[in-house]
Amino acid sequence: MKLAILLLTHKNPEQVQRLIKSLQHPSIKIFLHADKKSEWDKNIFSAEIIVVKENTRVYWGDFSPVQATLNGMKEIRNSQYDFDYFILLSGQDYPIKSINTLLYFLETNKGKEFIQHTPLSKEGWSDAMSRYQYYHYRKNKNKAAWFFYTLLRTFMKLTGLKRKPPMPIWGGSQWFTITKKAFNYILSYTEEHPEFISFMKKSNFTDELFFQTLLMNSSFSNNCINDNLRYIDWDAQHGKKVSSPKTLTLGDYDQLQQSPAFFARKFDTTIDNAILDKIDAELL
Repeated sequence: MKLAILLLTHKNPEQVQRLIKSLQHPSIKIFLHADKKSEWDKNIFSAEIIVVKENTRVYWGDFSPVQATLNGMKEIRNSQYDFDYFILLSGQDYPIKSINTLLYFLETNKGKEFIQHTPLSKEGWSDAMSRYQYYHYRKNKNKAAWFFYTLLRTFMKLTGLKRKPPMPIWGGSQWFTITKKAFNYILSYTEEHPEFISFMKKSNFTDELFFQTLLMNSSFSNNCINDNLRYIDWDAQHGKKVSSPKTLTLGDYDQLQQSPAFFARKFDTTIDNAILDKIDAELL
């Protein structure tokens, strides 16, 4: 069982280096996409780490996180590294179980895709339907285009016009673990169907829609497990709507210890470094 792990990173290079160290294993190859805005010195990373050459500027809510992931996947394919599973992690993730435990789990569940998925429909994730039904564009990319699409979106809402998706849209967490076959399918489909990418580029928060939609509208849907194998706390503000998960600290250790997940997010060593020390000492 071999793993290809792609890290999407944008800050705290020292923390990223610690994450890389925790993932080092003979059965793992690590690829790293550094947000182009970070301007990191690529020489700070181990020679064993493959840095994605075609990196991009990543903006919250934009299509760019998807583009960064696709660029990283192409880098993995071009490397000709032979793997069984592909894992997408952020630079603020951290394992909470040993790598050998993870490898054993994937070996015993070979062929399954671990990706959260919910249909964007009135019966499913209805709050997210507007992400694709109307045109969206990020202001920080082009103010004139943003203004145009904002007016267009307002017009559509007033008149009842809605965009028609190329296929039923599904959503869920941005982070996932999938087989090499699913990995290759995603790259092949996106390269053969540029219209799908074009549609998603004018949608909102597509990092939580793109990969679920592709897999759930394919033969891989039968093997998709509605679990991304991550511990993420979205209830940190007593049920209030939040745009980012809780930053985990030492006070969350008991929940991490009891969780069946293999990774947790998010951590920030500038806020609490002790939680990673405890994970290293007791869980890994």
